[in-house]
Amino acid sequence: MPYTNYDRIGSVVVDYTYYSGEDLYSEGAAEDRLLDYVKNHTSLDYEHYIQESRSWSVMYHLSYIRENVVGWIPIKRSDKVLEIGSGCGAVTGVLARLAKSVTCVELSKKRSLINAYRNKEYDNVNIMVGNFEDVEKGLTEKYDYITLIGVLEYAASYIKADKPYNAFLEILKEHLAPGGKIVIAIENRLGMKYFAGCKEDHLGTFFGGIEGYPIDSPVKTFSKSSLMRLLEDTGYKDSRFYYPYPDYKLPHTIYSDDRLPGPGDLNTNIRNFDDDRLVLFDETKAFDAMIEEGCFADYANSFIVLASPQEGWQSQMSLPVYAKYGNERMEAFRVCTVIDTVAEGEKRVFKVALSTHANMHIDRLSTNYDRLLEQYGSTGFVPVKCSLQKGRERGTALAGVASKAKDIVRFEYMSGITLEDYLNELESAGKYPQMESVILEYCRKLNSLTDVVEFKRSVGFVEVFGKREFKKRYTAINPCNFDMIFSNIVLDEDQMEKGNWTVLDYEWVWDFAIPIQFVIYRALYYHFRNRTDDGFAMYLSRKGMDVYSLCGIDIGERMLFSEMEHSFQVYIIGGSASLEVMQVLMPTTTIRIDNIVKIGSYLRNLDTPKIYFSRGNNFSPDNQISVIGDVDNGSVSMLIPFERYINSLRIDPTEYPCLLHIDKLRYSLNDGFKQDVAQIIVNGYKVTENTFIYDTNDAQIIIEGIPQNAKALEVKYRISMIEDPFYEDILGILKKEAQRKLEEKQEFTYRLKRKAGIIKEDTLPEGFVRAEPVKSK
Repeated sequence: MPYTNYDRIGSVVVDYTYYSGEDLYSEGAAEDRLLDYVKNHTSLDYEHYIQESRSWSVMYHLSYIRENVVGWIPIKRSDKVLEIGSGCGAVTGVLARLAKSVTCVELSKKRSLINAYRNKEYDNVNIMVGNFEDVEKGLTEKYDYITLIGVLEYAASYIKADKPYNAFLEILKEHLAPGGKIVIAIENRLGMKYFAGCKEDHLGTFFGGIEGYPIDSPVKTFSKSSLMRLLEDTGYKDSRFYYPYPDYKLPHTIYSDDRLPGPGDLNTNIRNFDDDRLVLFDETKAFDAMIEEGCFADYANSFIVLASPQEGWQSQMSLPVYAKYGNERMEAFRVCTVIDTVAEGEKRVFKVALSTHANMHIDRLSTNYDRLLEQYGSTGFVPVKCSLQKGRERGTALAGVASKAKDIVRFEYMSGITLEDYLNELESAGKYPQMESVILEYCRKLNSLTDVVEFKRSVGFVEVFGKREFKKRYTAINPCNFDMIFSNIVLDEDQMEKGNWTVLDYEWVWDFAIPIQFVIYRALYYHFRNRTDDGFAMYLSRKGMDVYSLCGIDIGERMLFSEMEHSFQVYIIGGSASLEVMQVLMPTTTIRIDNIVKIGSYLRNLDTPKIYFSRGNNFSPDNQISVIGDVDNGSVSMLIPFERYINSLRIDPTEYPCLLHIDKLRYSLNDGFKQDVAQIIVNGYKVTENTFIYDTNDAQIIIEGIPQNAKALEVKYRISMIEDPFYEDILGILKKEAQRKLEEKQEFTYRLKRKAGIIKEDTLPEGFVRAEPVKSK
């Protein structure tokens, strides 16, 4: 019998009218912990809990970054929203701030309680607990927006129909107000991340969606073309696709067909917070290829779709074409940049405070404009015009973000080409001398600014960039807009580099001196960081330079400026649970396929080590013994038969640096007895009695003084690859220890010589050492 009661938690109503009395889906103890946490803590504590727990479940449900999936949509204060599958309320809060009312439908009582407790301050939220098929029959309202955030793919689980996905979308039409829209956020079945080595999000298998879902699969995502067909088949005559990046779960940028990404934009691809992944190729380069070929939209990782049964709705409202969130920062710096369209296709650009704490940061932009206008003078740099609009409590949503006392700056929209895109065009055309000229012109303009002073390290500088030591004198700018990267500069399309260069963004203007060379370094770094082998780099290499030396930045300065940039990023992040920080903290693994292939190719040759013998002369390629060993997961066993009159043997187990552990080196004698090898010579470093590390591509084990009655040698050893950083650390320690022992030995030998006259020294080739007797196992 269904419940007929309800709970009121704060201002939120939780309605159990359609609840069956049992949660059919639950994450068990994880949800219990979440419920307990949101009951006893405010949202101010969530970031600490996310970092402390290192749990994907906690991060997914509590991260404020989840709100980015809908926060940019131009929902008005008069709009009613139906949120289907509201879960633990990750986006309910932002919908409540945007809309007049939010009706949530959620199958799980426990998740509904988590939602209610975390959003209890909102008096416009009502949560209906129960299966959507049951709840929707009692819905009497018509909604301006119906959101399906990670919901459509599960339609087969809760809609009883031959075509559950079609039936679900058909049902939703009945609950839309005139001009109403559904909002779908869903993974792309053919998303780039799945080709590159991420597991399918729902099945947890590699290539699960790409290869096709099982017939009885309870979940199904779609490609762009199949999702478009589904919408058309169910009467949604007009749809608009957006492409959240990296995906819809934790996006920081929203692209559209009117504002697609450019080369190099998609560079935050390692975001496997939930599970281990492979890296089969460089996703940034693959995305660049798709962008160049015009097919990015087909391989975007996720879609956000606004769709309506009403035709022509897109021309009747202001629609965002792009949104860039800067909210992986401390609260005082959290902003969102939105480009939208108004009547007749006119575009507007806004930068919006995402928190009242960020109002001061936004307000400074207006002041920055005035200061830079004076500083740029006749240099050719021009700051883009802006105007400040103060936030109003419960005002109309602007730029897709509710202006609840949050300030907004509007910028003039510039239609030229960015300096970054212009350099890309020149490079694609092979116009390298012109590229060089443009970059040098950029440097010249910076050095011709007014307010150029001698750099002196200030308190403000140290706070942001760290207490750095500078070995030479620098000219600096004060005040300094240090974010003059190439993507923030627009050229006049008629005059290109000869005309004015409009500076789009001056969010980071500091009231202290910053070296001009650091500003130049940042521009070069963010443009060329993934382009070490491109045509322009080769062009400069032939001239004996790279892009940094072209601009007068040496290796030492690159290291210094890199450290300064790192300090800046740490400063603006503060204690926030940014995705970059969480990627380091989360207990997931990223496995690169090139490492697997390399290790596999190395291990493939372990069964055929090179074996040389000597009858008193040097080892020679003419004197080899051919043996095929038995290999089992890096362990090699073999029996080496002896030629007559052999007195020395050399085994080359690998042709690459490795860690080698000897389990057995034992002679098989003519009389049937066994005898351990007394001593070996290796060109590696001793780690333990039977373990050696080799830093050479010619690892060797040399055995001298072979007994004349030995007919064979029984050999067993194990080979391991070592990760480079770990290998270097161990090797450094061993080299120091070997050097110490050598010095002790030389000192001891010297003393013996002085005391007893001549003593024959133990001479070995450089790099070889004698090892203690090996005991076979």
